[in-house]
Amino acid sequence: MVSSAKQPGDVPAVCLVICPVPAGNSGDRIARHLLEERLAACVQLLPAGVSYFFWKGEMQQTEEHLMVIKSSDALYPVLELRLQALHPYDLPEILKLPVEGGLAGYLSWVLEQLA
Repeated sequence: MVSSAKQPGDVPAVCLVICPVPAGNSGDRIARHLLEERLAACVQLLPAGVSYFFWKGEMQQTEEHLMVIKSSDALYPVLELRLQALHPYDLPEILKLPVEGGLAGYLSWVLEQLA
């Protein structure tokens, strides 16, 4: 059940989660699972870009898509665990960003999709 808690300014408790995935089909597969399980109201899979980072002491370069997931603060702990289970990386980048404002009707729609 989704909490009806509000954020400051009477904004529903919605959050954005960003999570890069390797280019290919994994983003589509993960997005479908999150939507079917009602952990996300919407998942945007942005076009591939190149990420550069160090992993285990070596410079890496990989092509990734960026998933932008709309969810709720109340569901975030479950969403995080599910993303970890579905993600092909050993240590996926999962970042929760608070939503401090937005169109009230859209924010309400997000919460309705998660119910």
